[in-house]
Amino acid sequence: MVREYALDPQLVATADRILGGRLRSGFKMGQGRIVARYPKKWRRLVWDAFNDTSDMDRTRVEVLIGELFEFTTSRGEVLWDPAATCWLDNAILEHERLPFHAIITGSNPGKHADILTADAVLEEPAPLWNAVGSCVVPREASLMADTIGPVLQRGSVLVFVDPHFGPEKPRYRRTFESFLERVKDRPGAPPKRVEILTSTSNATCRSSFETECQGRFRQCVPIGMRVVIRRLNEKPRGEGLHHRYVLTEFAGVRFDWGLDDGKPGNTDELSLLERHVYVTRWRQYVDEKGGPPPAFDQEGQAIVVVGRRRV
Repeated sequence: MVREYALDPQLVATADRILGGRLRSGFKMGQGRIVARYPKKWRRLVWDAFNDTSDMDRTRVEVLIGELFEFTTSRGEVLWDPAATCWLDNAILEHERLPFHAIITGSNPGKHADILTADAVLEEPAPLWNAVGSCVVPREASLMADTIGPVLQRGSVLVFVDPHFGPEKPRYRRTFESFLERVKDRPGAPPKRVEILTSTSNATCRSSFETECQGRFRQCVPIGMRVVIRRLNEKPRGEGLHHRYVLTEFAGVRFDWGLDDGKPGNTDELSLLERHVYVTRWRQYVDEKGGPPPAFDQEGQAIVVVGRRRV
């Protein structure tokens, strides 16, 4: 659902109003496209390539940079050769190491199959530019995990929200085993935080819930991975704990049915959150310092599960 693009700093520095508008609308949160922070000094490269003295053009580029990079993916350590002829040469090498969905640049003299030119971005439709913000997915653990794989493999903070999560239920253990396996197989550094938020309103008492977390559910967690599980209560006159989400620092996915799998033939509708919805939900469910979510009261201490080898 989320496609990662490398975006040429030179293209951004020289974009006219039409191309700039297309990039801004195309990379708007919820559209299914996101810019990779490649390299880490990407912003500086844009301004190095900017040579217009017009205050109006400078402001336009500032706005474009701000909107493109408000939510981005980080690749950690990347391939970058300062002696390379241009940004594109480096981007192609990085693409060979860890593929982008496409590289967006001004021209494609080498006829590279995964390069999307500025002209192609302005066309309707350009196959490499196509993306979707929502989809129907069979409620099968591996297919659900594959659909949100790019989200699981890019976020440094991963928060799963499902008020009905139950570690004693095989249908949840199957999906989370698939989700966490995708997280384990991610390139680069592991995530800084993995959390599961659920409600105290299910029938399982605290002691039984914790026993199941440290027992059967622990077997679903990859070796060494740390998962924090929080049981929450709604605050008086506060937000209801009802929706199901996967939230990261760059995108949010809503599951209409739930984060568990279902009977053969069942499907679910998954959709990327638009910016205004994402910002609201992120503030409600994620504490920036790693504590309980601001919109809810936490029952007792968080349960910390560390994956261990199966016996």
